[in-house]
Amino acid sequence: MPDSGNPEAKASPNLPWTTRLLMSAVAFAVDVSCRPNMTFNRRLFNLVDLKCSASSQPKNGVKSSDIVIDSGRNLWFRLYTPTNIVTETSTTSSLPVIVYFHGGGFVLLAANSKRFDDHCRRLAKEIPAVVISVNYRLAP
Repeated sequence: MPDSGNPEAKASPNLPWTTRLLMSAVAFAVDVSCRPNMTFNRRLFNLVDLKCSASSQPKNGVKSSDIVIDSGRNLWFRLYTPTNIVTETSTTSSLPVIVYFHGGGFVLLAANSKRFDDHCRRLAKEIPAVVISVNYRLAP
């Protein structure tokens, strides 16, 4: 419980143990991947970064496909489209479009990382919307 006399004191968030464990594992992987000269070893970190492939068959009511813009620069995006949208007010031609830029501080992870793939699928299904997850060049 925070000290009411100290405005700087903050309470810890009440997170499930699985979330705390996952956050600790990711923090450990990032710490281990950081070199002494403060550069980042992506090859080492990519050992724990699970990747998902695009699926033309719907998974959780959402199809996905990878579209390459420039193969020389590894510039591509993953397109997520909900498949079970049949209502009077919404058709696939009138869905909103969300352009999603993944996290990772512009240093790590990618649009096909499992955590971002799951998140974009959930957005596409629950909103419903077409989601474009951009894979951009990471910082050196």
